Amino acid sequence: MSFEQDTRQVGFTLIELIVALVVLGVGVSGFLLLINQATRDSVDPLIRNQANAVAQSYLEEILLQSFCDPDNGMDCPTDCTSSPCSSNCGGNDPGRANYDDVFDYAGLNQAPRDRNDSPITGLGDYTVSVGIQDNGVGLAGLNGSSCQVVRVDVNVAHPVLSGPVTLSGFKVNY
Repeated sequence: MSFEQDTRQVGFTLIELIVALVVLGVGVSGFLLLINQATRDSVDPLIRNQANAVAQSYLEEILLQSFCDPDNGMDCPTDCTSSPCSSNCGGNDPGRANYDDVFDYAGLNQAPRDRNDSPITGLGDYTVSVGIQDNGVGLAGLNGSSCQVVRVDVNVAHPVLSGPVTLSGFKVNY
């Protein structure tokens, strides 16, 4: 009886097994990073849509206000013709519930609130800022430096978003 050694090997060597595990580990970690990124990015559109809705709400509210402050007795647009419009035409009513002209919103920077100045539940991570610009603004032949038109910029930011959502509109002194 002779024992001959079979020269064919069946199975894997330890080195082949380690290499296979490393390759599999790299593949699985790449897949998990892809899933993590996709999950993180799927929240962004929801937050961006909410920020857009908040900005639209603020912009609509502001543009529905009077150009001139109704409390100061000015005849708008006749008495409101010199820049800066905010000091010549607008008021500075305290508290958002008392805002009655476009210029009352200038410099607003807060978490979203309703028209009565009450916080809106669930929107505490957002920040709304409003800018009113007259100097250098023009629209269809109207001039901002003559207080004929102003541009209203509403920015809504959230920590998850890469930049704020910005909406702009024009208010004409007519």
